[in-house]
Amino acid sequence: MVRSSAGNVDQYLAEAPESRREAFTALRALCREELTGFREVMAYGMPAYEREGPGTGEIAFADQKQYISFYLLRTDVRDAFADRLAPHDMGKGCLR
Repeated sequence: MVRSSAGNVDQYLAEAPESRREAFTALRALCREELTGFREVMAYGMPAYEREGPGTGEIAFADQKQYISFYLLRTDVRDAFADRLAPHDMGKGCLR
């Protein structure tokens, strides 16, 4: 994984390759719109979204060498959507 040292998501996006910046901006906007009750943070060198309270990340995304990864950090969410995710390129916890 390509790990960023950006201090916040704005800086992360500014440092992203120009060819992917539009996709990252759209992904961020979608997360902010859909994940009500979540806060946006930097975790493990990537933008992440965690619920208020325990501070446990549930969603994250990151720039990789050849693709953008979208991380579904809760196994119960991955399991609930396993059929819909099956045709996609998936790692243990990421959608490429």
